[in-house]
Amino acid sequence: GKVGAPSGYSIVDDLRKRGLKIDEGPSTKKDFQKLIIGRLDAVAALELTGDFYLLADPEFQQKIAKVLPLIVMKPYYFMLSHQFYDKNPGLAEKIFDIIAEIREDPNFKKMLKDYIQ
Repeated sequence: GKVGAPSGYSIVDDLRKRGLKIDEGPSTKKDFQKLIIGRLDAVAALELTGDFYLLADPEFQQKIAKVLPLIVMKPYYFMLSHQFYDKNPGLAEKIFDIIAEIREDPNFKKMLKDYIQ
């Protein structure tokens, strides 16, 4: 079938290499809407974004099931320059620690609404 994925995301090329038909869309929300009306057979989304919509929208929650395992897990990075780290090692480590805390905080997903939509 046809798999929806956000236009420009690296997963698009990964799925095409696996021989899948991809429908690139403007957003995960639009892809979920297409999935519900039968224009797509599946959606590949960033887990954070997909989870947000599944929790935030009762219709998505009722009609869409998240499938595990993940298609692919890719490391993304927050980078600081060597110069910054050398001048501010304590602050640099604190930045990394706080990013990890925020990512794991249950309230973080609630706040995503303003940024994802």
